[in-house]
Amino acid sequence: MGDRIVNTVFRELRYAMRQLTRTPLFTNLAVLSFGLGIGANTTRPSGLRLARGRRVALTPPRFFDPSNQKKKRRSRWELIFVRR
Repeated sequence: MGDRIVNTVFRELRYAMRQLTRTPLFTNLAVLSFGLGIGANTTRPSGLRLARGRRVALTPPRFFDPSNQKKKRRSRWELIFVRR
């Protein structure tokens, strides 16, 4: 059963690669659009920080500090019915 699935996947991948090599313009446009989309979504957070005037490069990551958090007062309902 497992061999059949693996063989089918490899056959489909070979077919896909064959079709992509037959249409190089479409392949190049697809790769270019995927690359631009991934690059834009990767650089967007740093671009927003830069637009706000914050330093982008070499800033240390912000770590969670539990001592800064205020204690939340739980209601009677939460104490009885809500699991922690």
